[in-house]
Amino acid sequence: MKIRASSLFLSLLIFSVFLSGCNYKEPASYQQGQVGASGLIVVDKRNLPIEIETDIEIEIKPDFKFEYEISNDSILLFPKNDLMIGSEFEIRITHPDGEITLDKVVRTPCLTYLTAKTSQPEIWATCGEGPLQLTDSSGGIIDYAVAKNGDWIIFSSTNEEGGTDIWKMGRLGENPKIIFSCGEEICDQLAVNSQGAQIAFRSFSGEEKFYLFTNEGNELILIEKGKVSNVDFSPDDSMLRYFVNKKGVLRVFDLKTMKLKSSLESDSDLIGEWEKDSSGFLIGQYKNWGGIALMDLKEIDVLENSELKIIDGTTSSIYLYEPVFMNDEKIIALIRNE
Repeated sequence: MKIRASSLFLSLLIFSVFLSGCNYKEPASYQQGQVGASGLIVVDKRNLPIEIETDIEIEIKPDFKFEYEISNDSILLFPKNDLMIGSEFEIRITHPDGEITLDKVVRTPCLTYLTAKTSQPEIWATCGEGPLQLTDSSGGIIDYAVAKNGDWIIFSSTNEEGGTDIWKMGRLGENPKIIFSCGEEICDQLAVNSQGAQIAFRSFSGEEKFYLFTNEGNELILIEKGKVSNVDFSPDDSMLRYFVNKKGVLRVFDLKTMKLKSSLESDSDLIGEWEKDSSGFLIGQYKNWGGIALMDLKEIDVLENSELKIIDGTTSSIYLYEPVFMNDEKIIALIRNE
């Protein structure tokens, strides 16, 4: 298994389209051609000059390894490796009627964070320049999350009913809008997929419940009852992962079959990042062995439904935290407690 470190790369992918015969060249626009250095690249089919079905070929120049999938509204590209910041490339889509060329540039990553302005929490970002305030909620921000490819930010903010509403906006705070109202309940433990089409959240006033909400059709699905944390989508948006606190298990929910795929014993601070191809991740668990707290670390393959033990707590006294993948190397990076 290849192992990588997590990173935040944020942006909104937008395409302006002009129809000009069979061959189409996206107009030069630095902002409109920006993509993140990590994660899913989304091409909105609705903005292309022709109707894209499955009879196409995709080529990227300069060449890098990728896979793609065609959904109802988008072409989804999955780069095998992180892209170099500032690099430029073309996406060439060949179809029976001609060729479409989309010019892209890998944007500078942003770091988003929640901080207080006069003791009121708001979302801020820094993108290589001075800090930029993304929200102005009068201190009503409860929680927020960023898509893995950085294209979207969602946040929950207090409403007039005493609960919260969930908002969605672009990477720099563009076009904020309410996408789900929680009424009198508080919603937190948020996650949003790379397409911005699905969100996950915990809702509670008395009983705690964990939901998946799909924008298209306004479909709300109850996934789990009880307190959850460590919520995220896989890099390819195919799976949803969350930790059930009272049971001490990490669950993986398959979004294609809409069924629970895996339930794994773990500890919440020993959950590693997804691999880039969404095939798996690292998890760990503290064990009490002869009165001594030790740790097991496993490599999980969710596609093959298999696991490989990397560190055996009964033979190693290493006490570690938060395993992550290092890109392009078979290395595990952890925090060690001496």
